[in-house]
Amino acid sequence: MSATHRFYPAINLHQTNLDAVVSVSIDKGRWGYAPALISGGAWSNWESARQYAGAKIDAWTRVGERVRLSGTLSAQREFYPTAASRDGWLFSVDTAADRFLSPSSFVRVIAGVSVKEAAAGRNSWVEGGGGLGFYREFSAGLSLYAEGRFAHRAYRETGFGLDSPQRDNRIEAKFVVTKSDMKLWGAAPQLSYGYTRNFSNNVFDDTERHDIDARLTKAF
Repeated sequence: MSATHRFYPAINLHQTNLDAVVSVSIDKGRWGYAPALISGGAWSNWESARQYAGAKIDAWTRVGERVRLSGTLSAQREFYPTAASRDGWLFSVDTAADRFLSPSSFVRVIAGVSVKEAAAGRNSWVEGGGGLGFYREFSAGLSLYAEGRFAHRAYRETGFGLDSPQRDNRIEAKFVVTKSDMKLWGAAPQLSYGYTRNFSNNVFDDTERHDIDARLTKAF
């Protein structure tokens, strides 16, 4: 389970997100899978903005000694209390291939496809994208993960105020630093930075965002 809360004082806006996952992991040695039930929601100024529930399955395997393949298939039903035209199903397939350069580093290739089937065609879309990632462990318990992604989203029908269906091109960058040999309440401190730039023919979705997150993480 995870929970985040953001406050934007300039516009007096509170945003809260809650996500929960219940899963069972089946490990067969060189391969495995984990079916799960997922649920969550988002609240804006303490009023419900989005709710979802569904299921997913994660799977992974090793090919030889240096390659690891993984993937996630998910389906969820989404509800928007104040925008029923956005209600619908979201289906996603995400894959990753890791090539280990050494026991402490790997390169990752990422690809994925998502489909949103909403009540209104203007809110239905297909998205495809991919990216690259790199992980490296250093001395003194430090590790770094860096990732870059690109995605293109095409909407089915023309939305309000547009001359043609909406098209988005999104770039994302993420950097995560973990200090695994430092323990606070039994967990390691982790600092991450994320950048998202969405280029869109819809001015309301043509956005740029920076995220900084500090947390404690623990492997079980």
